[in-house]
This record gives sequence, structure tokens and C-alpha cells, in this order.
Amino acid sequence: MNNLDVKETLRHLNLLGPEDVERIDVKSNMALICAVGDDLLARCGVSADIFGAVRDAGANVELISEGASDVSLNFVVPSGMALNVVQTLHRKFVEE
Repeated sequence: MNNLDVKETLRHLNLLGPEDVERIDVKSNMALICAVGDDLLARCGVSADIFGAVRDAGANVELISEGASDVSLNFVVPSGMALNVVQTLHRKFVEE
């Protein structure tokens, strides 16, 4: 989501009652990265390998989304680290 749209989105979300949403937190300057591969979640240790590469890139994972698809693992890192993370993942999983 573009940072310019956050205020408008929050305004709409705040119209929901407390029975619908307990709390909303917004973090700016974050990047969503999606690692994709056949049977990704069925392979033992692949998540550790991916997050090991993220560590090697010097980034911290802020959020993980796993299980919505058998072929993808989504995670959020600080946007300033995204290019380095993607390059590190590419070297580890594509170039090897």
C-alpha cells in the first residue's frame, strides 16, 4: 500500500467496532517479499534456509505469512533491506 493511502485506510478501519478489530498498528517503510517454489511448504527445513539467507543479508523479519499457498512463503522486512534480501535469496536459491 502506498504510504499516502494509509491515513484514508485507517479512517475506514477505525469505523469498525471493537468487536471487529481490537487494535491496528501501522509500520512504515516495510517491504513484502514472496519466496516461491514448487512444494515449498512440504520440504523440511526450507523455511529455515530462507530465513537463514535473510539473516545473512543482515535483515530482521517483521512478519511471516506461511500456509496460504503450498508454493509461497511471504515475509516483511524493512524496505531499506529488501534489495539486499532479494539478492541474497537469488544467490542462494537460483544461482547455486
